[in-house]
Amino acid sequence: MKKKIAFTLIEFSIYLSLFSIFCLLTFNFLITINRNIFFSISKNEKFIRKNVAFDLLRRDLMCASAKLSDWDQNKLIFRKNILNKKGKIESFCIGWEILKGDLIRIDGEYDFITKNWIKRNLSKAFANLKNLNFTLKLNRTLRFVKSVEVEVQDQIEIIKLRNGFY
Repeated sequence: MKKKIAFTLIEFSIYLSLFSIFCLLTFNFLITINRNIFFSISKNEKFIRKNVAFDLLRRDLMCASAKLSDWDQNKLIFRKNILNKKGKIESFCIGWEILKGDLIRIDGEYDFITKNWIKRNLSKAFANLKNLNFTLKLNRTLRFVKSVEVEVQDQIEIIKLRNGFY
């Protein structure tokens, strides 16, 4: 008589239950790892977007006009001077403000006498921002802006203007 080598029903059910527990633990571990990776990617993405927005704000402020008359002191609105392709200075107005929790960059034409935008383009730079404060640092004659102190969510940065005679 030949002896048959096979699993009994009890052995098969034990192996099947152990395999199912192993698969359950493995999938649970993989789902946890996937969730952690997703949250870290979204945090990094938010950090990168914030840095890009504040780099743009920093570059705008560095090119801002140093004349105090080219600033709206109650709002973060100023005239920005840049060189065009022909080497001539072009000026246009830039404004930064928080609308409904979003950091908004405004560019266009601004009347500094009536304190109103004549023509403007809005673009969202960053979402979910709570506060944006700024302080103008003036020179001794109080006619020129030397630097701007910007505070964004408890982070303070002093930005020196490149355009100016102070």
